[in-house]
Amino acid sequence: AAVPIGQLRAGPARSEDNETAAEAAALAAVIEARNTSLIDALCDLLMPTQIGIGDGRSGNTIGSSIKIVLCTKDSLPTLRGLPAALVCHTLPAARPALKAFLSSRLAAFTRPGGSGVALFVYSLLLTRGLDAIRSEMDCSSSPLIDRRGYCSQELVNSLCIGRAVSNVFDGERSLRGDGDTTDALTLR
Repeated sequence: AAVPIGQLRAGPARSEDNETAAEAAALAAVIEARNTSLIDALCDLLMPTQIGIGDGRSGNTIGSSIKIVLCTKDSLPTLRGLPAALVCHTLPAARPALKAFLSSRLAAFTRPGGSGVALFVYSLLLTRGLDAIRSEMDCSSSPLIDRRGYCSQELVNSLCIGRAVSNVFDGERSLRGDGDTTDALTLR
């Protein structure tokens, strides 16, 4: 229906304006839910009880702090400039403190073209401790990131399940030859 020009300025809000406002509100709710979910996921993976610190699953019993690595630049610099650009924040191993810290600095992890994944990996490695991670691996001299930049299975598992195990199953699995137990190979 046509609306007289005089009513466009003085009349009630048009339905198009209402739709735009509703879309903006819906988008804001989606972004808020996404951010809350991301913060909860990061907390779950960084909390010492979730990543095996102090519970006997790994060799590390520190567990009194969480280390969060942030970059002072918009993106990670080259290897030569990396140490000067990174800052490590040490927090108590308490979920409310971690959640508040991550909430106030979420942009560092979500910036388009940024280094959020790398910063999270650094944070997880420093929180867990490299010795604890190496102790869980089948071959402790294997790199966590290969020369082509791909993550090892140990690093993927550390990020997903909190343990740097070399295989995707939980626990130990014995592989035996043709019924001969002398050829058995135990995977962990």
